[in-house]
Amino acid sequence: MGPLEEKFKMLDDYSIGLSEEFVLKRRNLREKWSEFCEMLGEIEERNQKVSKDMYYDTNKNLDNFFKETSDFKGHFIGLAPFSMANVDCEKAFQVLNEYRENSKKLRKDEEKMRFGL
Repeated sequence: MGPLEEKFKMLDDYSIGLSEEFVLKRRNLREKWSEFCEMLGEIEERNQKVSKDMYYDTNKNLDNFFKETSDFKGHFIGLAPFSMANVDCEKAFQVLNEYRENSKKLRKDEEKMRFGL
């Protein structure tokens, strides 16, 4: 017996008459409570699914970010002007500027992800 049913029982014990509206509500009380509990269960299932989907999406985004960062590093190491052999100054500055811009983009992506985490 739930708390509301106990209150109704107390009214019965004191022989307090209820209006027709309250009598109907009392009859439907268990059914409404059952519907409410069922709705809570459905919402809990939905929330678990959404949480699980968010978890997998976050991991996927992190994996993509790590891969992109790693690829970017490998690309830079392959093209970076570590020595002046076969690279003129203009080309070296161009490679460094591209690296700087790509680094800024990755930092912005990191900040967006950090906010979500």
